[in-house]
Amino acid sequence: NNLVNRDAYIIVGVADSKSVQGVSVLGVPDEHRKSQQNLIDFLREKPFSGNYRPSVYVQTIKIDGVDIDVIVIKKSSNTPFYLMHPFHDGQKTVRSGHIYTRVGYTNTPIDRIADFDKVEHLWRRRFGIDLSANERLLQLLKRPEDWEGSMNDGEKKFHSIFPEFQATILDDDYVNESNQNNCILKNIADCYMDKGFSVSTLEITYHTTVLFSIRVIYIDGARHLIPFP
Repeated sequence: NNLVNRDAYIIVGVADSKSVQGVSVLGVPDEHRKSQQNLIDFLREKPFSGNYRPSVYVQTIKIDGVDIDVIVIKKSSNTPFYLMHPFHDGQKTVRSGHIYTRVGYTNTPIDRIADFDKVEHLWRRRFGIDLSANERLLQLLKRPEDWEGSMNDGEKKFHSIFPEFQATILDDDYVNESNQNNCILKNIADCYMDKGFSVSTLEITYHTTVLFSIRVIYIDGARHLIPFP
């Protein structure tokens, strides 16, 4: 639940006394060490809301002959992460429905919830409200089933929820003619029964702005459509 939307790190095997000497490298005792699988199993057993769990891995770094472990928590758009049921660990309880985050060098106290503006920020990330047009497009392309329409005969595909995002294949005779003698394309087309091919341009637009453009090739009598290699 960090607010800067990047990978986050928990460093195990160091101590910070807040003195001018800085951080002491202690290493991780074997009896307390957790492997990557231990952490994944630990998280899998916890009742995270919506079954969205942080993705983590462990990296070991040797400093002055001593091993320290760095738990890397991958950035995610599934924020905020929180529990549906309380989790008890000795005298401490991680409360259900409580959203914890970290601001600067301070964590949300375990018996409280993060400030409203921080929680709102995390939900806005979940719903992609603050994304740029390019960032939102990358998310929308992950679910092809949400796109409607057809790209045949100059028609457009559009996103069912955000119809301002549209994809179309342009009839560009110049692009096709200029690529008819391309030896790479000929070699690809020769692998099929119908050895003819044609080249067009695929554009994805947001309103009237072109976000992405790429050459595409119809091969095998237009039965297959692939990106330009």
